[in-house]
Amino acid sequence: MKYSAGSLVALLILAGCSADADPGTARIEQLANGAPLHIYEQIQAIPGPLPTDLRIGVAEGADEYMLGDVRSVDVDGDGNIYVFDAQAMMVRVFDDSGQYVRTVASQGMGPGEITRGTGIQVVGDTTLWIQDPGRYAMTAVALDGGGEVATAPMPIRRFGYVWEGGVDGVGRVWQPSNRNLDPNAGMAPTESGPRQSEVVNFVVRRDLFGGELDTLDLAISEVQSYAVILDRGFSIYQVPFSPAWKVRVAQSGDTWHANTSAYRLARVSPVGDTLLVIQVDQSADLVTEEDARELRERMAERGQEYVKIGSELAALMPEYKPLLLGFWLDDGGRIWVRVGSDPEAPARFDVFESDGNYLKSVLLDELMPPYLNPSIRGGRVYGITTDSLGAPVVFRTASWD
Repeated sequence: MKYSAGSLVALLILAGCSADADPGTARIEQLANGAPLHIYEQIQAIPGPLPTDLRIGVAEGADEYMLGDVRSVDVDGDGNIYVFDAQAMMVRVFDDSGQYVRTVASQGMGPGEITRGTGIQVVGDTTLWIQDPGRYAMTAVALDGGGEVATAPMPIRRFGYVWEGGVDGVGRVWQPSNRNLDPNAGMAPTESGPRQSEVVNFVVRRDLFGGELDTLDLAISEVQSYAVILDRGFSIYQVPFSPAWKVRVAQSGDTWHANTSAYRLARVSPVGDTLLVIQVDQSADLVTEEDARELRERMAERGQEYVKIGSELAALMPEYKPLLLGFWLDDGGRIWVRVGSDPEAPARFDVFESDGNYLKSVLLDELMPPYLNPSIRGGRVYGITTDSLGAPVVFRTASWD
């Protein structure tokens, strides 16, 4: 294993841009390993609108259009939309006009069925892969409804609310994860209070149908949390506005990763060599006293014993909010960076080519929870939101071209 060089000191090789330079033009510097570092001044371009042109899902109506707990969406080359509903535990298919076509996988223990799925991905022209931690397996079903065509083991027996991994273009399944450097980190806390530790962020990869597990270490980060011991057990709370590490693997097999506290994304090769870094000199929003007050009030609503917990959690919040809510790769290898710290604001993306060149910024109509991954294909964003009644809705934007 080895660490990527994304954190290496940059060496200037080209003169900087003038103070009034176009914010879409990068100043190119060089990392210590020779890889390019693209530095952009704060991107102030007014984002172009990317309006919604299709919505699927109703609070009341035909069963096929009533969605429960939508956790994943993807699209094939013909524009058919695949919707994974974890409440119904099935994958429904809708055509490019939003009409229900068929169900390609449903709940059960048999071939091509789902026990406890977390996400889906269309691979090629014929196959849909489903992560099913209920069987610690990946299940592939035919896009035309022909049932199961293959199964493969999950790369690691660790999963979350949604599938954060995927299948790359060279036939490997990948999954981001981390490991704590504190040997006692897995033990139950013995007292209430702050907990701080260092974790190694990495990505695990393996050929779909077997082979050795390959682990690529990316970076070490600090994690701060708060342990609470009560009569009925203990809980671990994440400190609000704490940064997170985000990882995406391109179809080429290269890995992109970023810490949300900084607008800095690194691209590394399959063997861990840093190939490119994109950096935007963006200002972060301050964590305010209003943010702290809201946290204290939310905790106090749980009971008197949480009043002190809320105050101590508020005191641990960082000075600045994260700069990024996440990033995703589209079918052309472009990077869509969701900028901002407010998950309840309409989604804004800065879009870069895979070589680091800035293309444009776009603004969606939709409020899109950042923990639910969109699929971006053909210049369109396919995502998950809710309607005015709180019912899940899958949306598609117009093309950005």
